[in-house]
Amino acid sequence: MFVLAKGGEPLMPCHPARARELLGSGRAVVARRAPFTIRLKDRSRAGSAVAGVQLRLDPGSKATGIAVTDERDEVGPKGRTALVRRGLVSIELRHRGRQIHSGMVLNIEHVRPRSRGGSDRVADLVIACVPCNQAKGTARIDEFLADRPARLERVIAQLQRPLHDVAAMNTTRLLLVKTLATHGVAVHTWSGGRTSWNRLAMGLPKSHTLDAPATGVIDLERGDAVVRVPAQILVVRSTGRGSYARTTPDRYGFPRLQRPRRKIHHGFSTGDLVAAVVPKGKWAGRWVGRVSVRAGGQHRITTLTSRFDVSHRNLRLLQRADGYTYGFADEIRLSEERGPAYSGRTLKGGDPGNVRTPDA
Repeated sequence: MFVLAKGGEPLMPCHPARARELLGSGRAVVARRAPFTIRLKDRSRAGSAVAGVQLRLDPGSKATGIAVTDERDEVGPKGRTALVRRGLVSIELRHRGRQIHSGMVLNIEHVRPRSRGGSDRVADLVIACVPCNQAKGTARIDEFLADRPARLERVIAQLQRPLHDVAAMNTTRLLLVKTLATHGVAVHTWSGGRTSWNRLAMGLPKSHTLDAPATGVIDLERGDAVVRVPAQILVVRSTGRGSYARTTPDRYGFPRLQRPRRKIHHGFSTGDLVAAVVPKGKWAGRWVGRVSVRAGGQHRITTLTSRFDVSHRNLRLLQRADGYTYGFADEIRLSEERGPAYSGRTLKGGDPGNVRTPDA
């Protein structure tokens, strides 16, 4: 569980049992529902021990692995001092690019057809809609756009651009480190090759959340090791903050109906985490989930297992929407025989894509 000082500064994460104890004794209050975070009422950041806590990043184009680790020197059985790293929290941040891409009906088109000597190099690929892709067929780009010279010029100019993805990823990584370092926590990230080397040396399988704790210097000759990784990861998915479109289109792209300009209805907005107390009927009981608002006040609530309509009078706001959804997944199985340097426990297996949301 995430823990905050009474001033709101981050402290050392704690076990769920410890969080329940602090809440039950009145020493802490709930600061956030998702991800679940408590705030201590009697302890400041200056009076807390957070030495050795570090933040490690493994940036990716589709997801970013984030690990909070505890690092300290320990004396081994042979009397040598080695660095021991323990994973405290693992987070997989899934970016919105895949969601946006899956919502766009586009194809990858070869500018120079493969039947005429084209290749799968990036310099020969462009994005095209389905009708244009089918109409072009095996024709050359100058033949297909002979009657549209302006568009042909734009396509040729696009092909001559350098590869921006690698530069954008490197810029994002450096900006992340620079921004997060302002919070007073040591932040580490490394090149993909060095991270992969460390991960394999520790006997860890491939995943973003296992790459993250392997970033940074690990001296194998000295006996440095990653001895623990969390058995469960927090999956954070970027969902955005709604649409700016003022109309809802049909399947052909023409406006079908007009959307309301207001996003807050009866005190709630779509994506808010709410608690619903339904007094009677099929859905009688207490439910926790995300809400989709309607102007009439009969909002729709989505839980882990159900979806139904409920009056706004029966809803209580737990947390405002922040553009993300939160869930939990088991880390992939780790084998004790994967490598000699890994001495942590074998974790329970699970599909990282099978996310259990904490909202319900």
